[in-house]
Amino acid sequence: MKKVCLFLLLITASYADEFSGELVAKIIPSENQGYFILSDGTYWKVTTFQKRWRNPLEWLVGDEIYVPENYESSLTDWIFGDEFDAYPKYGNLRVNEEDASNIKELKECSYLLVNPRTEKILFAIPLHPSDFVFELYNEGHDNGYRSGYSAGRSDGYSLGYSTGRTLASWERLQDGG
Repeated sequence: MKKVCLFLLLITASYADEFSGELVAKIIPSENQGYFILSDGTYWKVTTFQKRWRNPLEWLVGDEIYVPENYESSLTDWIFGDEFDAYPKYGNLRVNEEDASNIKELKECSYLLVNPRTEKILFAIPLHPSDFVFELYNEGHDNGYRSGYSAGRSDGYSLGYSTGRTLASWERLQDGG
């Protein structure tokens, strides 16, 4: 069954479309993940390659993790108006995904976005416009909930703790000691 799935994946990837366009909009909610809109009307969820640390055994043996420089890019390096080419990941990948700390996100990506000017590369997932909006909403909701929950909890705890401590001290003073 695995061989059949792999065969179908390779056939599908070999007939995958290639895209080209200029960057017209970008949204970067986190340091390593963002959303791009290209001038050809395509929407992309993009992820950077994050090189993992060597494990102790690799370190002792002296193994190095080699990642080509053009795969190590930041989302802020990508400038509006830059031309981009999107290629299917399978058959064009020149790095071992196992050397990434964000391997799960990279496995989900099916395309590589290449900037011909800088030769920098991002991993990408093409999105339908409605999926694009849905992803942005979920990302914003999750980030807002995480920051709001922690801020609200710490503020509430601090206020409750200081109020309770003040009331307890006041009651102790009224009781005479």
